[in-house]
Amino acid sequence: MGSFTVRWAWLLSDFQPIGNGQAAIAGDLALAGEEVEAAVQALRVNGIETTALHSHMLDVQPTLFYVHFWATDDALKLAKGLRNALDKTNSVKPAMSAKNSQTPQ
Repeated sequence: MGSFTVRWAWLLSDFQPIGNGQAAIAGDLALAGEEVEAAVQALRVNGIETTALHSHMLDVQPTLFYVHFWATDDALKLAKGLRNALDKTNSVKPAMSAKNSQTPQ
């Protein structure tokens, strides 16, 4: 296979409200190898369980790892936890418009 440049972490997540300010989340992060440990640690510190870690392609550089996660907790806490995990990656952050300038801290 070949090589390519990873410029962002890929996130696929289901964020489902379950009442009383609580939410259930499940999803995947696609990360470069050097991002995995810090992102997984950030998920765990924020109460988000890592349910699987694997790679699909052995001969691609850089190697991508897929981190599956799941949790139920306070919705804002989970949102901040996901943001914290993404902040541990080399992701290019999207530009914020004035309309969307308020992000969880």
